[in-house]
Formats: sequence, structure tokens, C-alpha cells
Amino acid sequence: EYPRLVCPGVRRAIRTMLLGEQCQLKVTPEYGYGESGCLEFGIPANAHLSIHITMEDYLERQYIYEMSFAKREFHAVKAKEEGNTLFNKKKDYDGALNEYQSVIDLTEGSSTFPEKERKSLEK
Repeated sequence: EYPRLVCPGVRRAIRTMLLGEQCQLKVTPEYGYGESGCLEFGIPANAHLSIHITMEDYLERQYIYEMSFAKREFHAVKAKEEGNTLFNKKKDYDGALNEYQSVIDLTEGSSTFPEKERKSLEK
């Protein structure tokens, strides 16, 4: 479950990093763990973070624009369900927001899909 615990600031940074690259991040609460903090890592609410990252390895990832409609839909539904669980049951609003942002990312450009597929995304 640790990937879910990665704060938005780190998620944004690692998207641009190359293998072997290092960076030092200064993360504000807005891009950290916000008002919720992160109990799993012992990070209090509204904490300002200093995070050192070294990109030692990464998994090959298929870019969203390369995914088939079915794959995008599958991941969007999973992210929506996880977002709902975080919001309703765990009261982890920042985590839920991250999941809902994933849904938006996965469904962007859906106007280029055939009408039948667009309608299934609107559910």
C-alpha cells in the first residue's frame, strides 16, 4: 500500500526524473500530507517536508495516451473506488483527492473515444 501513501509533491517530482538522478524537495503541506498528516510515516498535520529522492530504478509504465480505452476505463474505475473508500471510510481526504485526480488524468481526452465508450465513462 505504500505507493498510495506517496505525497502529491513526490509523485509530481518522480514523473520528471531520470535513472540515477537525485533531488532535494521542499514540500509544503498542500503538496505533502495536508491537514490529515500521515500516521503510517509519523508525519503530523500541516507539516513542511524536506525529502531527498534518488531514482535508483523504476518500472516501465505505459503512458495514459498509449492505453486502450478498456485499460483506461479499468484503472479509472479502480481509482474512483479507492477514492471513495478513502473519503468515506478512512476520512483520508488528501488520499481521496489523489485518486480522483487519477480518474481525471485517465479520462482526459475521452471526447476522442467513440460515443459508446464515452457514455460508459459517464457512469
